[in-house]
Amino acid sequence: MQPLIPTISIKATLAGFAELGLDTAVLLAPTGLTPDDLQDPFASVPNDCFAQIWMTAFQQMPDPTLPTKAGFAVPFSEFGLLDHLVETAVSPGEGLHILNLFLWLVSINMSLRFTHDFGDWIWVENNPPDPASFISEQWTLAIIVQRWRNHMDGFDIEELHLSQAANGEEKRFSELWGVPVRMGQKQTGAKLKAGIWNQPNKTANPLLQQTLRTVAEQAQIKQFEEAPLIYAIRTRLPEAIEQGEFSADDFAAELILSKRTLQRKLSAHNITFKELLDLYRQERAMLMLQNGEREMSQIAYALGYNEQSSFNRAFKRWTGKTPTGWIG
Repeated sequence: MQPLIPTISIKATLAGFAELGLDTAVLLAPTGLTPDDLQDPFASVPNDCFAQIWMTAFQQMPDPTLPTKAGFAVPFSEFGLLDHLVETAVSPGEGLHILNLFLWLVSINMSLRFTHDFGDWIWVENNPPDPASFISEQWTLAIIVQRWRNHMDGFDIEELHLSQAANGEEKRFSELWGVPVRMGQKQTGAKLKAGIWNQPNKTANPLLQQTLRTVAEQAQIKQFEEAPLIYAIRTRLPEAIEQGEFSADDFAAELILSKRTLQRKLSAHNITFKELLDLYRQERAMLMLQNGEREMSQIAYALGYNEQSSFNRAFKRWTGKTPTGWIG
């Protein structure tokens, strides 16, 4: 089945381009879609439509900073429920966790990862990655940062990493973002200004937040091949493993479900929590090895294994080879 994307993301993409003065009718034409096709926020279209729009946009505006400019330009409320979920969170940290939990409302193959060892970082990832991932990752990060800048006093970032090739454009990107930018990095991410993660949000509204979460949890994206619950678990796994809290019990508590209910819901989609965790570890291990990570003990630790030997056995079960043998 071809990967799908919610129509709300296509609509938001076009709204950002319109703010930049691009002709949205021309952008939409190659996709075969009409404006009427984009009115239902819970419908979906082939993910290729997103790529086609961006290819046409670069033809209209051949500017390497276009993903950033277009992300900054997307008007608030274009992402509907998701925008208001984040806006009503008690802090940026909580808002980012909520955003990650419900990111499937706008994208099925994207997730956020957070690290706190050397400051508070937000990382944007495509699963699986592709050569054009830098566009959607940079665009998404620009949307996140600009929304918090506009809706929270004192919010800002200190540093930016972009996976986009440098090509002598670091200065332009730094001027655009207002912070030092390092390009050609393995991942796209931003370091939050110190103290921002837990700073109180003046637009916090816990009662409205809970109502919106209830609506989001009940939402159904038409034609999606993956259940929202499965996606929610997959996107939460990186940080949960980092914190050492990634058992079925931990996730049931996080999702406000009993363990039995969690297992029953997953069983309805012919998968268990153990299988979901195993699948994530397999995908992540292969990606880390493909990206040049060669310290097996670090990979094992990053995937939540207490011993490297346990990781080695799991990898051989997945591939029939040891990790070093698989590298080739």
